[in-house]
Amino acid sequence: MKHPGAFLILTVVLVLYYFEPANAFVKLVIFGTKVEMKCNFKVINVSYTFHNPRSLANQSLDFNILVTRKLNDLKMVLSYYVVALNGTIQNEFLKRSIDVCFFFRNPRSDRLVKSIFDYIKERSRLPSRCPIQPDYYHMCNLRLADVPLPALLPEAEFMMKLEYYSGIKQEIVASFRLYGKLVRIVENILPIMQ
Repeated sequence: MKHPGAFLILTVVLVLYYFEPANAFVKLVIFGTKVEMKCNFKVINVSYTFHNPRSLANQSLDFNILVTRKLNDLKMVLSYYVVALNGTIQNEFLKRSIDVCFFFRNPRSDRLVKSIFDYIKERSRLPSRCPIQPDYYHMCNLRLADVPLPALLPEAEFMMKLEYYSGIKQEIVASFRLYGKLVRIVENILPIMQ
């Protein structure tokens, strides 16, 4: 054969012409298995409801938050742990410390937190600036499968921890833990027939 490259290109073109594109989309999805919430009742009271805990696509969380004291500052520490196969060893994979009041003023300061915060903000009534006034706040229908996640996270069991600190002594006012598994799902794998 004089031109093996031309034959290869012709074969690829014919194969692409013959098969319809599938437009498949691979998505990283959270499958939650357990939720834990602790709070300092002198400052904040949080209750939650975990809907459809056995469903991969329809899990959701609702939070009712009652802030009982004015919060002049609020710090958040987000930690993400990958859990080993035996379930006992947790390796810290990601840790972010965020000054919530600074983030309210400069939401583009952290792209990861901004993408998640934008998703939550659409479904919530939350404060948008500091100081955070005593009031009732809520987050409704936070579907775990719809939360935007970075592709760098491994498909594995995990534990995500959010801790909120406030005051001069930086006391924990609330602590949230979500246990679960990240799963890659393929959507629209088959071509749409017309």
